[in-house]
Amino acid sequence: MGLKAKSFITFLYYDRLDDAAEFYGDILGFDLVEDQRWARIYRIEGNAYLGIVAGDKGFHRPQEDSAVLLTLV
Repeated sequence: MGLKAKSFITFLYYDRLDDAAEFYGDILGFDLVEDQRWARIYRIEGNAYLGIVAGDKGFHRPQEDSAVLLTLV
């Protein structure tokens, strides 16, 4: 019997968090559900979330090449 996920969060790391927040919140219109100043979580749809994290905080650092591909359908 496998794990049953109820929701998920994809975290992305940015050097310029405020610019990323403007893109996801103001331009794409995702709802901000958690703001920790250095990390913000947006609801994409239902139980799907996107987290953005300041590049100098968290577990990882932003990468210019081959970091991640996020596809929103």
